[in-house]
Amino acid sequence: MSVAELKLRRRLLEQQVSMVDDKANRALDILERRKAARAPPSAASNPSNREQLNKSRPIIEERMRRKLAQATNNQLREPELFPESSRVSIIRKRNILRQAEMDLSSQREVLPPPKPKAGAYRKKDVPTTLFPIRYKRGELPCAIEHRSSANGLSWVCPLHNLDYEHYLPIFVDGIRCTENPYCFLARQGCHELLEGAQGYPDRIIPCIPELIKPLRLALTTNHPDIILAALTFLKELVLCNYGVGEALVPYYRQLLSVLNLFLTKRTNIGDAIDYSQFKGNDMSTAIMETLEVLEKNGGSNAFINIKYMVPTYESCR
Repeated sequence: MSVAELKLRRRLLEQQVSMVDDKANRALDILERRKAARAPPSAASNPSNREQLNKSRPIIEERMRRKLAQATNNQLREPELFPESSRVSIIRKRNILRQAEMDLSSQREVLPPPKPKAGAYRKKDVPTTLFPIRYKRGELPCAIEHRSSANGLSWVCPLHNLDYEHYLPIFVDGIRCTENPYCFLARQGCHELLEGAQGYPDRIIPCIPELIKPLRLALTTNHPDIILAALTFLKELVLCNYGVGEALVPYYRQLLSVLNLFLTKRTNIGDAIDYSQFKGNDMSTAIMETLEVLEKNGGSNAFINIKYMVPTYESCR
């Protein structure tokens, strides 16, 4: 039980005792008046007899003494102070310090909330793709082949017998997958399909209009892993055959506008050495390499179109 509750109970008890004393005093006054009216006038009027009557009643004297003390001191007596080493005093000091700290904190200036971020680099929800469903149905002409050095794909038929206009857009659409084995299947499948089409531009050029939409969806996800995979495929697509780079020039407006956001996003490691440069995980470096490949293999109009969509790009020639 706390000290405040004890004080409150004490006050209530003192109030109840005072009320009982008032009632008792009133009752005694009434009784004395009745007895004085019944007694002979000589006994009632004699003050010495009245004093003897009062002395014979100690209870009446005690009540009269309480009534006199209450009339002289109407305020409640303060509780006795506890020693400074007692637990009650320590708790009181802690509460006083805490209240003072709260008062100081309330008087300080309230700082405004921080400004919200625009979220330009925030990762977006990856659009759904049908690549996992097609793989589960068995519609893909390949399967994972576990090798000693690294995994690869085993195809059901030679690559030159496949319909590139049907299968290549399916594998490019699967670049957005982030779960294995779909991620490995889609990206390795794109790489091997482009390798199998080297020297045969008639297999790739008719597929280009169907590749633009899945490539743009992959570039706009703001996921670094997906964007790097899309840029790697774009470089391999341009370098696989002569004439593919020139065929991609009309689609620069749909593909290159997203690269402005990550063109200056470099990894600042100070004077340290980055031993993972061969992995190509630096976003800005990958974008610059892709733009240079597009300019070198896109013909005479490539730089003008790249400069229109990426104003900070400078020619590599």
